[in-house]
Amino acid sequence: MKITTVGQRVTPEIAPHPGGVGSRAEHRFYVGAALLMIFLSIAGFGPSIIEQSRRNAPSSPMVIAHGMVVGAWLLLFLIQAALVATGRIAVHRRLGSVGPALALAMIVLGVVVLIGFGRRGYDLSGDVVRAISRTASPQNPAVVLFPLSELVSFGILVGLALRYRQRPDIHKRLMLLAAVPILVEPLLHMVGHLSLYWPALQGRGIAVAVPITLLLLSATLIHDRVSRGRIHPANRWVCLLLLIWQNLLVPVVFSSSAWRKFSVWLVR
Repeated sequence: MKITTVGQRVTPEIAPHPGGVGSRAEHRFYVGAALLMIFLSIAGFGPSIIEQSRRNAPSSPMVIAHGMVVGAWLLLFLIQAALVATGRIAVHRRLGSVGPALALAMIVLGVVVLIGFGRRGYDLSGDVVRAISRTASPQNPAVVLFPLSELVSFGILVGLALRYRQRPDIHKRLMLLAAVPILVEPLLHMVGHLSLYWPALQGRGIAVAVPITLLLLSATLIHDRVSRGRIHPANRWVCLLLLIWQNLLVPVVFSSSAWRKFSVWLVR
């Protein structure tokens, strides 16, 4: 507190509290981001679950388990953001102990589901193949295993977030950014399902999902700039590296003979 005098009157000047408006805005941002991710997941996967007649096959137990784990992860993110927003940090830390096991299960089940996708050449709902192919024909493993890259970036960023769990400013940003690449999947499902009603959308999944993903990444940068006056280094560098990684995948990794051989070996 600083004391200033105005005429004969003594007036206290109270410095802004660190948990004031700026902190509340940041809490709202992370809670809102969690709700948006849950909404996108429901909008992407929900229609094919409700409308079973358009599916290629019913969901397998492994696919159901994978969906449940991903849903649990997103729900955990929302609860953790809400706990921080309400100042219940001790509960947040205790609940966070389940995060590593949940993330590991999410990666392992995701790989198993993708291998099954690669062996069939199509997804059980049919949404993804409609989203990435204008002919809706089975795809080769080198194409359908693209989501492996999302699991790689997810695992790396969650691992780094756990490493920096004593640095909340870094930890929360890494946790949020880890989830952004995996949102490509519900977006592809959404486009594939909508293409049943608007055929012009068929094969346009990447053209829709990538810009939306970039927009979500940009939102973290814009939020930093508006709320803090500068972009946090964790956001700046991770967004840049994710952008480079995504742009190198198709021309460098997925077009290489090494990747084609690996994908064939993986699904045999």
